[in-house]
Order: sequence, then structure tokens, then C-alpha cells
Amino acid sequence: MKKTIFTILIIATMFFISGCYTNPNTYGTNFYSGSEGLVIDFYENAPPDTVFASSENNPGSTNLESIIPVDVTIKNKGTYDLNGSNPGFLIMSYDEHYFENIEQQQYLGPYMVDVPIILHGKSIYWPQGEEELRHIADLKVRPLQGQIAAPKTQILITSCYPYQTLFTKEVCMDMNIYSQDVRPQACSSEIRELEDQGAPIAITRVEPVFLPSTQTNNSGFVKPRFNIHIENVGEGVSWNYDDSVLVRDACSLRATDKTTENELTVNAWLSTESLVCKPEPIRLIQNQVNVVCETRDPIRIQSNYMTTLRIEIDYLYTDSVSKTIQITRS
Repeated sequence: MKKTIFTILIIATMFFISGCYTNPNTYGTNFYSGSEGLVIDFYENAPPDTVFASSENNPGSTNLESIIPVDVTIKNKGTYDLNGSNPGFLIMSYDEHYFENIEQQQYLGPYMVDVPIILHGKSIYWPQGEEELRHIADLKVRPLQGQIAAPKTQILITSCYPYQTLFTKEVCMDMNIYSQDVRPQACSSEIRELEDQGAPIAITRVEPVFLPSTQTNNSGFVKPRFNIHIENVGEGVSWNYDDSVLVRDACSLRATDKTTENELTVNAWLSTESLVCKPEPIRLIQNQVNVVCETRDPIRIQSNYMTTLRIEIDYLYTDSVSKTIQITRS
């Protein structure tokens, strides 16, 4: 009897826990919408708008008025999870003429925060995406040099993270390329006009094209092709990301190696068959690019049918937020 009661309690607890993490109002919600990935912002008054410089007579002092915190809120407002194997990182930039970082042990080099960002994207478990408050550093304001009474300077925080755009839709394999089959068809191909997929890089147009095969002895075959229009609908910049490289290292290199700026990795499948996508490399020009993905081999003409087109776009993405600070003499 005790064992039965114990089992019932465990099952009831599991249902209770499950109810805490799921929201019945989110069922049927299209989470694959929106044009944002990670969104960062400075926390209120951290740093403050106005700060006090250290005393010139005692520059080594630890006057609390001259120590300012740098804190940010981080939200994953897209649909891709940043996990332990694919975390993001933050990079802080400031003028060393005005500030000294007194928490250097937390950094890779002078600026990159050595704490990965691990946040869930939007889903039924996280309808708005996961968010957190992160302490970045404590900065000491150096003594002011020269005659400027109240100079202004900026603190810049850049997010750098791997992300993925996912498109999965049913498409019609329209084999009636000569319009000679007058029988009722199961479907007909159509151009899809889109906006976003819950990520800063978006597929905004998919145009299916079915061409007669030009290969010898393949007159009864077609070559399916998909013309895909991709745009950067976010506020940041994309970089080609090779998952054989650590995200941390890739974020460090992107500041010095500009060769992969605006590049993307595009993979596509028609049902279970992988498609060949060109050009190579795929690079955004003025925040957009046209990509052609087609089957490796022709397909025999048959009755029209529906199948799944899946497109994955992988990239590293960077975005920045800055705050202007006025420094006054203490």
C-alpha cells in the first residue's frame, strides 16, 4: 500500500513539474517568427550616466564613487538554443585612457568575458525565450588628465554567438512542366513570400523551378531547383562559422580576420535528399543574397506530389550596444 501511494505521489509530482514548464496557451503558436537572436542592453544605472574620476593626488585609491559596475540583460529572443557546445560570448570595449578594468582575471585577453552565454530560444517551454542579468566588470575611473572638465566616453558591449535559421515547409513537386497533363493535379508549385523565421538572418522568398533535364537520354526527367532569397533582417553582422573551431576562438578572430564577414553556410534537403547550393562561398551583399539549391540528379516525371523542403542557415552573429558616460572631477 505504501509503495502504491509513493508511486502515485511521484506521478503527481511529475505532472505538477511538467505543468510548471509548459503553458497551454502556447500550443499552436508559431515561434519561428521575429527578426532577433540575442538582445543585450545595459542594466539600469550600471554604468551610470555620470561618474566621478579618481583623485589625482591618490590615483591608487579605491574610492567607491570611482568604481562603476557594468551589467547587462541578455535575452534570447530567437528560436535557436545556445547550449554548452554552442555558447555565445560578450566582448567589452572601452577607452583605457579613462577606465581601468579591475577584474582582468575574468577575461580572455583584455576584453572578452570568459563566461559563456547559455540561453534557451523560444519554444513551448520558453515562450518569450530565456533571459538573464549578467555582471560584466567593475571599472575604475582613472584620474582626468588635461583641462577638459567633464569629458564624455563610451562603453561598448558586443555579443558574439553562433545561430541558425530554420525553414521547413511542404512544397509541391510540380512535374507538369509542359502543361500537357490535363488531369486534376494533387498540387501546383507556388512562390512563397516570407518575412522571418525567429532569427536575424531570414529567408524571405522561395521560388521553385522545375526544368527539363538537359542530360542525354533523360527526356522524361526534370531537375528541381529552388531560388532562395536571404536577407539580414537584424541589426548586426553575420560571419561564416565552422563548427570545428571553438566559438570563443571564432569570436576572437572575427575582429582581425574580415575574410568571412557577411558569409553564411546554407544546407538544404528535399525530403531526405541533400541539395547542392550555390554560389560558394555564400556572402551577403548589402544585407542580401540569392542562393540556388538544386537536386544532384534529375527526377523522373510522375504525378504531382507534396514533399518537405528543409533549409538550414548557420552563421556567427555579432551585435553591439553602447552607452555614453560623462566623467566629472571628484
